[in-house]
Amino acid sequence: MIDLLLEPKIKTTISVISIIYNHYDWTQTSYLSKELAISERTVQHYIKDILERKKEYDLITKNQLSIDYLKMKGIKITDYSNDFEDFKKFVVQSSQTMILLNDIINQQIVSVTNYCQMHFLSETTVRKNLKRIREACHVYGIDLVHLKLVGDERKIRYFIALFDTMASRNAYFLLDGINYEDLKQNFDDFFKKANFQISDVKKQKTINIFLIHLQRISFNQLIIISDKFNRFLASHPIYPYVEELFHHYYVFNQKEIAYFFYIMTLDEELNRKQNTNLVYNFFNENQLELMTITDLIFCDLFPLFRPLSDEDIYLVKRDIFY
Repeated sequence: MIDLLLEPKIKTTISVISIIYNHYDWTQTSYLSKELAISERTVQHYIKDILERKKEYDLITKNQLSIDYLKMKGIKITDYSNDFEDFKKFVVQSSQTMILLNDIINQQIVSVTNYCQMHFLSETTVRKNLKRIREACHVYGIDLVHLKLVGDERKIRYFIALFDTMASRNAYFLLDGINYEDLKQNFDDFFKKANFQISDVKKQKTINIFLIHLQRISFNQLIIISDKFNRFLASHPIYPYVEELFHHYYVFNQKEIAYFFYIMTLDEELNRKQNTNLVYNFFNENQLELMTITDLIFCDLFPLFRPLSDEDIYLVKRDIFY
């Protein structure tokens, strides 16, 4: 959905900051120019835009993300507390197409002409953005007619839910019988005890993983994990806090809890400290192949997907973790 909706300039901006962030050091404009197949002069324009966006981001949120630019050395992003995902989401939210879609969903647009006058935009720009939205709608089995989403109600709700994962920080995966305020408080306590410095976006993603794992267990899905690996995970100093988190809801055997811990620690961005990347370390030492989080969570989860079509199942697997 992101690839379909975002304007080319925003997509390139995200590519630029992602390359810089993953480079872990000073990144020169010549390197960015080569990676993105654009001129160094164009790269300079993107860097200027990124620095301006960072100033805007600093005004609305407290963060420990640092973006430094020196003409001789290049540009560097230092992430002290996993704020990068929030900043990237801020850039996504600044997209004119995303803002337009949000206004359409909330029925705040009467006509293109009126909208252009209110927001000081050209009709050409808005109609291009409407075309992007319409193309994205078609991929998800709905349509955009007279500035309204039309089609199967279930598909429209799903489309809006996916959009919300990009435009807001609300829980995406909903589970009956869960008090979400209590859940968020329990996770806040868990992150504090485990000394995890984690962004709001990453926290939401981890909560969604937890909820889907509860769904898996409610369908009595068997967990296959070796005793050796289970002991390895359970011996980690953070494991008791994960165990405590689970016991707020149900009492599971150790393999269930260790399995969630395994899934959670697959995400190296949860905490960049080396000792928390225990899953990577274990699999590297034993020359084992890692599976993705989505593959692990959705393995043999047929009961969860029975009401959905094959197309919807594919979309859920692809998009649920943004």
